[in-house]
Amino acid sequence: LNLALRWLTPSHRTKNEDFKRLFRNELPDESSDAVLIDDYSCAYQKEVLVHGRLYISQDHLCFYANIFGWETMLTIPYLQIDALTREKTAHVIPNALQITMKPDPDKPDSKPKTYFFASFISRDTSFMVIMKAWQNLLMGSPMTGPHLRSFACRVWGATSEVSSD
Repeated sequence: LNLALRWLTPSHRTKNEDFKRLFRNELPDESSDAVLIDDYSCAYQKEVLVHGRLYISQDHLCFYANIFGWETMLTIPYLQIDALTREKTAHVIPNALQITMKPDPDKPDSKPKTYFFASFISRDTSFMVIMKAWQNLLMGSPMTGPHLRSFACRVWGATSEVSSD
């Protein structure tokens, strides 16, 4: 059974390669060695819910969706995030997260931008992983090397292939 599950679920290495391929032009050059911590299936609320994947790296949150050729990509640097909150869809279903960005200093009267992501299978786990990565970056010690691998192993399980390539 364990072998079947490993065959059906992509390894961390494969997902990390997908993350780098998708966002290589979206991330700044200094993030070229960014390592995927985890990714989650969720929906970004625009005019409609756009279902895709939220990728969590050491210094960015990235969202990607491709629905019938209509691509949606977001890159959210942790240093620009002001708040991360657990939310509910339709005011009752606890499966959403909201990210509020810091106000734009060039537009002091503007409302801060928010991103609303819903349909998480495990909202609290997603929240914890994002919060941990965000806090580490704010404290000036983004997850790297052994710490990153150790955290990813806890998230992905001890038997998964975790790589920092």
